[in-house]
Amino acid sequence: MADFFESVLEFSYMGIFFLLILVNAAPLLMPPTWIILASFYAIDSSYDPLILALVGATGATIGRFILKQVSTLFRKFVQKEQKSNLDAIGNFLNKKRFGYILTSFLFAATPLPKPHL
Repeated sequence: MADFFESVLEFSYMGIFFLLILVNAAPLLMPPTWIILASFYAIDSSYDPLILALVGATGATIGRFILKQVSTLFRKFVQKEQKSNLDAIGNFLNKKRFGYILTSFLFAATPLPKPHL
């Protein structure tokens, strides 16, 4: 794992920028951006925290935008099935007392793409 960090650090801020784009564009559960930034800062504290935060925020935003665009393209193929699944989930959560609150919190706390319904 240290070799991976060293490889990214060879490209300085640009390496971190592109890594964050890839991490945030992945439709899987990935580590949060702040953990990645903190890891790079812990390895090499010569990075300026302000620049690192700006690079991280920009890379994460671009990655999330890419993920949204890709998920929008694929949504066209499964729209009817997805809508019926969302209806089934909505009906289930309506029966639970804190269903929507807990589900909303878990959904917001994970790095999943947020659909526009």
